Formats: sequence, structure tokens, C-alpha cells
Amino acid sequence: MAETDLSTTSRAEEHSQSGTFGHEASLPRVPLPELATSGAKLLEWCAPGVSDADLAQTESALATLRDSAETGERLQDTLHDYDATTGVGSWLDRFWEFRYLARRDRVAGNGNFFLLLPDAATHRTVQPQLDRATQLVEAAVAHKLALDRGTLPVDRHEGEPLSMAQHPYLFGTTRIPGFAEDTVRGPHRADDQTDTPPRHIVVFRRGNIFSVEVIADDGRAHSHAEIAAALRSVVDRGNDTPAAGTKVGALTTRERAQWAASRQGLLAHDEANADALDTVESALLCLCLDDVTPEGPEHACAELMHGQPGNRWFDKSVSLVVFADGSAGINAEMSCVDVATVTSFVDALYDADIDRDTRTEDPAAGHPAAGHSPGHTPTVRAVEFRLDEALRANVRTAAAEFSDHVADVTSRAVRVDDCGSTRIRALGIEPDAFLQLAYQLAHQRSHGRVPATYEPIGMRHYRNGRTAAMRPVTAESVHFVNTMDDQRSSPAARREALRAAAEKHNERIAECHAGGAPEQHLWELQRIARQQGRKMGIYEVPQLYESPGWTTMRADELSVRSTSSPHADYLGSGPADGPGIGAAHVLTPDTVRVHLSAPSRVADELDTLGDEFVRAVAELRELLAGS
Repeated sequence: MAETDLSTTSRAEEHSQSGTFGHEASLPRVPLPELATSGAKLLEWCAPGVSDADLAQTESALATLRDSAETGERLQDTLHDYDATTGVGSWLDRFWEFRYLARRDRVAGNGNFFLLLPDAATHRTVQPQLDRATQLVEAAVAHKLALDRGTLPVDRHEGEPLSMAQHPYLFGTTRIPGFAEDTVRGPHRADDQTDTPPRHIVVFRRGNIFSVEVIADDGRAHSHAEIAAALRSVVDRGNDTPAAGTKVGALTTRERAQWAASRQGLLAHDEANADALDTVESALLCLCLDDVTPEGPEHACAELMHGQPGNRWFDKSVSLVVFADGSAGINAEMSCVDVATVTSFVDALYDADIDRDTRTEDPAAGHPAAGHSPGHTPTVRAVEFRLDEALRANVRTAAAEFSDHVADVTSRAVRVDDCGSTRIRALGIEPDAFLQLAYQLAHQRSHGRVPATYEPIGMRHYRNGRTAAMRPVTAESVHFVNTMDDQRSSPAARREALRAAAEKHNERIAECHAGGAPEQHLWELQRIARQQGRKMGIYEVPQLYESPGWTTMRADELSVRSTSSPHADYLGSGPADGPGIGAAHVLTPDTVRVHLSAPSRVADELDTLGDEFVRAVAELRELLAGS
């Protein structure tokens, strides 16, 4: 299977005639901002975090870029020409390749995110792990086949259709390490006549790897009983722990260039390793059967974030993780899929309306059959890598380095049971504004400052839309934080500051939804200058990108993600870049559940932040209730 070019390949175009993807061409394109507009917004967005002198320096650097026909105009014209290129869905198409695939640090515990799923009835069964795994795999395969048939319902927001272009990348997709930049393999293209669509998943058990067929030759899913029997075979055959240095999955925890060198070594050592890699990388998804029984949510989150390095393939787009007691979650690699797409998939796993009946469709019509394949025993095959001593040493080193990385990360799960979206809205405030302001107040109290904060805002109402980078720290939010901790301020003054900050937050979200966030636009101009500048007569990257406003705003001291999926207990990821804190919350009508992560050297500050967040939520709720 060829590696996928994310900038030109659109699965939506392949399915434009079908229900799931038929609306894609009618979605509006992401607007390309003018340089002057993005520059003005940058100055506003960065102002709360820098001094007047630093802001003036940033404004001067921006003016040099904006007013230069040789630099600013050429970069903007190049981006405009790319946006107008046939086959390009968005001027951000190449941005996402650079944003994710050019990162050279490890994805395990850094770039990937996880979801802890709610407990299931399998906890009360005789074989909870196998029963839960079977249910999840069966539902995932049903989702995959519905996607292929074009019968998967379109995701919507407030009734409006969202882009489904990311959904095919849930299956058969793997990030491939490169020395300078990674690539992506998959998913299978409907018009690819040279390659057979993958019909298998890969299952990890104690570091052993197995290929398990889940779709039969006739295109129909194997039955629940057949999948259960196949997974039982995996458990029986995978009970022996592999010899030290042979759990190849550990290599996926390495920094990207190191992993690229290791992968190259595997391919050079024995041609059998090419077949093993092909099996893993082409698989629909990864299933990890862990021996661990989590002691609670924090432990489960840590296992989903880091896990047992030899029992993972962190480059797979989706890995289902099922623990010994039947509790489960997902680890996702996000170069091709965002949190919203994965939570949509998770919701579908619990959706009783997924078409799992025994009806079939005419294969001649070009659609896979819908029902279960009758009586076809799934193929279960061990996936074996051939290693010499140098490669085994490589695996051992990878596992040891990742253990050190895991030891350097601390995390905490925080739950507030009496303040969900229903109660927050009843207080006359939008939940996202309420929680972001609680984060800022808590960080001020635990760290002594309002943090440079990143929050992704959904953009899937646009063609090929993903997320916009929002910076929720505003002049109004800083004033609110200061007012809350000013002993001289009255409750009325605090409420006024809170509501003004919330209103500004909502305005900024609206800016992002309208395609007006400045950061990705300016970052894309920087990428063009670096990669194509010499051909354009631009020999230096503009000074804007070294200015205090640009660097300070993007410091990511706090990175916040969220979901309101009813089928997620916790959402989380590793720390933000550098010493920053990764924060993610699941907001339900009745609760907010937060996962925090940071380097271990600031563990005490992280604990304090968690406590202060709970305190801040209570204070804001009480303040608004008194109005």
C-alpha cells in the first residue's frame, strides 16, 4: 500500500456519491485571512502576556513583514496560489503535515491522546477481558463497514453537517517514522486496484503480536462468536512472555529519527521483517490485551497514556486497550484524526443503531456486505520479527528510555460531581468559558501567573477542517483573575469581571469558528519561508517569529482539550511542550472530570493546581449563584 499524501488524497472525494461523504463538496472552504488581519489579531492575542516594550518590538517586526512586498506579499501570494490548486481542500492541508509529521519527539506519552471508556457489564462476566474486547472489535468492524458503504450518519453540530474526511483514517492507518519528517500509510483507497483491502486487526498480548482476521473474504464481518473464539486463541497462544529484547512494539516509543533508524535496521536484517511490518502497519486497528487491573481512574489513565511499551504500537491511528478486568480505553495517534473524530467513533461503538443485522448488499454494486459472514473461521496468525543481537539491544534500549520518560511524568485525575454543563448553563454562562476561566484562576494561585494557554477549537464545519489554535488568555480574563484575588473587590465587581471575561471568551471562539484565528495562518507563512524562501528571494525567516509576542503567546504553559462525549470517563494526553501542563476534561451534564499531566519535577505544583481548580469551580459557581 502506498504511503498517503495528506495534502492531496481525499477519501471524501472517493465517496462523494454516498450518504456519509456526499455533503463534503458543499462545505465552505476555510477562509484564508489577510496578513494585515492576522497581524492585528496577533497583537491583541499576545498583549496580555508581554510587557509594553515587548509588544512594541513585536509590532515593529510584524510591520516589517506586513509592509514588505518582497516578503509578506510573496508569502501570502504563495499560500493563496496553493489554496487555489486543484485537489487542495484547504490552505491548511500542508500545515497539518508540518504540524504533526515534522515533530521529532516521541509520540508515546507526548503526541498521542487517550480516552478512558465507562465501565461495562463485562466486569461481571467470567471472562471480562475477552468479552469486552470482542464487543469493542465487533462494533469497530461494524463502524468500518458502515463507513465503506457510506451509510454512517454524518456528524453534526447544532444541526449543521461536519466534515467526515478524517473518519477513514480511523482504520488501516499508521504513522511511518522518517529521519526528517514522518509519513502516513493508509487508509486503503477504493480505487486502488493493486492492493487488497485489509481485513485484519493486530492483537498484542504480553508483547506477542497476532494478526486476526475480522472481515471474511466475502466482505462481511465475522460473527461475535467467531471473533471471541479468535481472541481466545490469541490469549492461549500469547501467554508466554517473549524473550528480553524481542518486544518490537517498544521501538514505537522512541524519538522519531531513532525509530526510523530502528525500522530501517529491521528491514535490512531480514525480508521477513518487511512482511511483519506490512501486517502491523496495514491492520485496521490495534487491540492491546493488558494483564493490568487498574486500581482506579488515575492508574487506568496512566496505563492508557504510557502502557506497557512492548504491548503497544503507538503509531497506529487507533489502539483499543482492554485491561484484565474488562475496563477499556483508546490510545490514538493524532496526525490524521482529532479528538472529536475519535469520540464520534467511540460514541458509535455504543450506538445500538449501528447496522449489525444479517442483511447483505449486492457485491456487484461495489459495497461490502453488511451482515456477518456465516461460519467462516477467522484466521489467527502470529506476527514474528527476526532480530539479531544489535536489534534486540535496540529494543531493550527503547524500553529502558521509555521507562525513564514515564518516570519523568506525573498525572492526576480530578472529578467535580456537582458542576456539569446543566448547572453551569443554569448560571447564565457557557461551560467552556466557565472552565477556561477556572483553569486560569487555578494556575494563578498555584503557579503565580496566568499561563500562556492553548485550546483547539473545532473547524469541521469547513471542508477538510480540523481545529483552530485559540489562545484563551485575554485582557478581560487577566482582569478577572486579578479581581478575584483582590481582597478589596466586591462580589458584584467579581461577577462583572467574570461575565466580561466569559463574553470575550465566547467572542474569541466565534472568531475561530469563522476562520479568523491568526496563529496557524502566520505559522504557515513561516513554514513557506523556511522551505521555499530561497526560491522566492527570501533568505531569512522574518523576525516576527523570534519576537517576544510570538514566542511568549505560543509557550503552551497550559494545553487544554475537551470532549462532552457521554462515552468517555476521562480524556488525556502527556504534558504540553517543555515544562507545560497537559489538561483535558470530559464535561457531562452532571460532572466535569479533568486529567492533568506534567513533568515529575513539578508534581507538587500539579497537585496544587488540581486542588485550586476544584476550589475555583466552587467559587465561580457560588459567585454566579449569588447574582
